[in-house]
Amino acid sequence: GRYAMYDSDRGSIFVTSEPMLRRLEEGDSLIITADRLEFLPDSDRAEAQGNAVLRYPSEDIIAVSEFLVFSGRDESVEMLGGPVVTSTDGELSGNWIRAELAEGEIRSIRIEGAADGHLLDSQETPPSETWFSSEKAFFSFSGGEPDSIDLENSVTLVYRAGGEAAGREESNTVSGQHLLAHAQSCPHVV
Repeated sequence: GRYAMYDSDRGSIFVTSEPMLRRLEEGDSLIITADRLEFLPDSDRAEAQGNAVLRYPSEDIIAVSEFLVFSGRDESVEMLGGPVVTSTDGELSGNWIRAELAEGEIRSIRIEGAADGHLLDSQETPPSETWFSSEKAFFSFSGGEPDSIDLENSVTLVYRAGGEAAGREESNTVSGQHLLAHAQSCPHVV
C-alpha cells in the first residue's frame, strides 16, 4: 500500500491507501484488496474491511464481501457482508462463508444463512447445471474436485443434465430439509 500505520496497542499494521496483500507460495498466489487492510503479525492474520476482493488465480476464483479475514496459520478465509464466490464452475453466496485451503487447493467451503448457488459440470458438453438454495451448505473437496455436498434447512435443488441428455431439456427438482450427496453416489434427501 501507499500508507501504513502501526498500532502498538493492538500490535497491528493498518494500510489504508491502495492496500494489497499478496501471498506467494510455491507458484501459488492469493491476492486480497480492500478499502483498508489490517495485518496482525502475531496471529498470522489479515483483515480486509470495505469492498474486500480476494483473487485466487490458481483456482480461478474471485470472492467479494464487505469484511474478509485471511488466516495464514490455519489457511482459511472467512467472509461476511454479502459474500459472493465466483469461478468458472459457478457461483456461491450467503450471509457468511468460510473456506479452508490446503497446499494450494480448496479443502472445504461452509455457507451459513441464505446459502445459494449455481454450479456447472464442464466435463460434459454442454455442461450439466445445478442450482440450489438452503439455509446452510457445506462442500468438501478432494484433489481439487468436489467430494461431497451437504445442504440443510429449506433445501431446493434443481439439476439439468448435460452431455447427450441435454437435448431432452429435462430438469429434476428436489426439495426437503436435508440433502447429502457424495461424488460417487446418488443424493440422499430427508
